[in-house]
Amino acid sequence: MLYGQASSPLQQAVSWDDTNAILAALKSNPAAINTPNEDGWTPLHSAAFGDKEKAVRVLIEHGANVDPRDPDGERPLSLAAANGYTPIVGMLLQHGANPNTPNGIGETPLYEASQAGRTEVVKLLLAAHADVRTPRSSDDRTALDAACESGYDSVVTLLLAHGAEVNRAIRVADDPTNGFTPLHFAAENGDSAVMKTLFAHHANANARAANGNEPIHLAATWHGNKSVIDLLVAHGASVNALNNYHQTPLHLAVWENRPRRVAILMQLGANPNVPDSAGDTPIHLAAHAGRSELVYGLLSGAEGPRVIRGNPNLRNAKGQTPLMLAVQGGYDAVVDTLLQEHADTKIKDKDGRTALYYLPSENFQYIAHLLTSNGASITTKDNEGLTPLEYYRNKGEMVVVRYLTNPYQP
Repeated sequence: MLYGQASSPLQQAVSWDDTNAILAALKSNPAAINTPNEDGWTPLHSAAFGDKEKAVRVLIEHGANVDPRDPDGERPLSLAAANGYTPIVGMLLQHGANPNTPNGIGETPLYEASQAGRTEVVKLLLAAHADVRTPRSSDDRTALDAACESGYDSVVTLLLAHGAEVNRAIRVADDPTNGFTPLHFAAENGDSAVMKTLFAHHANANARAANGNEPIHLAATWHGNKSVIDLLVAHGASVNALNNYHQTPLHLAVWENRPRRVAILMQLGANPNVPDSAGDTPIHLAAHAGRSELVYGLLSGAEGPRVIRGNPNLRNAKGQTPLMLAVQGGYDAVVDTLLQEHADTKIKDKDGRTALYYLPSENFQYIAHLLTSNGASITTKDNEGLTPLEYYRNKGEMVVVRYLTNPYQP
């Protein structure tokens, strides 16, 4: 059954927004005025949700309870607020509806209106002393967080003018948003207008979430853009800020495959040679994912006075270079790009193995050709004393052995 479905003559009259029909139904059964239907909605719930102004007025004038709760804790005020029905919100507030009563998941009418960008409703609720600091109980987000996440600058401006805390951090364990401030949400949303408003009220550009992500980390992914990143840097954010996993914004932009953000960060001085907690640089991540465009951009594609060139020969915690990861993935375009940018085929990992030991079991011929043409040796030995030929023979990959023994041009 749909919410608000009529289950009595009064509910039916409300759905028509017919004053005479409502009065007739009330005369016939006065007790129906506060009787819920099968969904738990009173006639006033139905009228508020359906934007039936005449019905709301008549029901209130005839003694309807202005603050009844449905099974989810929603009240007529919250339904009207979320949907932006300003006249109905005004009537309900004028007749005593409480602007601070939350629904079942802890959302106040102000939260619901802010999340939906209902500016005029927000004005009415604030004038009725709605509390801007009450968080949603389910995840500790305030109305300001909701407005920033949804990108409603006019609402953000109103909330800040009425005492919303610009640098308040969410505190909810085991949640990805733990420690987020309103600026985190605005940066993630890529909303420069909201960010300018927040900065005008002294938002902290270097606020750290529980996982160490700063707003600039979020701007490097999702909906971030140049104007947002530039704003953050102009207000003191570092393009090389490290989160708890030693990841820079550049790591995240590469991992999320955001080439434009990679270029923006590089032009602002992002360092592609910073290792994360596993020793992987952004170049490692791009190579591991087979993203040749990003590999090229990190090594030589960006231009500008602050650009730091990537080093293709750095090793991660396992001693692996980006070349090894690209070979392992069978990404011939990435291998080609790395070799053109002077990747060293002779470097060994912690097991003493060069990139030639990383050949995939299928479609390896062109990559093997690229490696051997660029100095990779089939006679080098790993820490176990095995040459590449012996290594692949032990693995039972005789096709690789035959090709390395008698290579042909692909």
